[in-house]
Amino acid sequence: MLAIASDKRSPEIPDVPTMAEAGAPGVGIDTWFGVLGPRDMPAPVVDKLNAEFTKAVNSPEVKKLVLPQVADIIPMSPAAFKKFLVEDLARVQTIVTEAHIDAAGASLN
Repeated sequence: MLAIASDKRSPEIPDVPTMAEAGAPGVGIDTWFGVLGPRDMPAPVVDKLNAEFTKAVNSPEVKKLVLPQVADIIPMSPAAFKKFLVEDLARVQTIVTEAHIDAAGASLN
């Protein structure tokens, strides 16, 4: 491998540099997964689901499947995930705008 698109080196392949280290700063892109629900979902339901998903992703079985795929598991509170989501969408929007990428009428609405 020449480089990985993550912002930091993977513990699974520590000798592979990041894109920034390989001479392409600003190319770091991470894939992430999250769980979303209806806007008006009651807080106790959100809290219960978050607790159960956090428990699941921290289980040895899930880690055994995910970590070899050069992925990090980063459980977040609902508020932290919302902040992350807003910031990541803004970052991607900046990239799309600056690169003049036309999504052929695609919309995130």
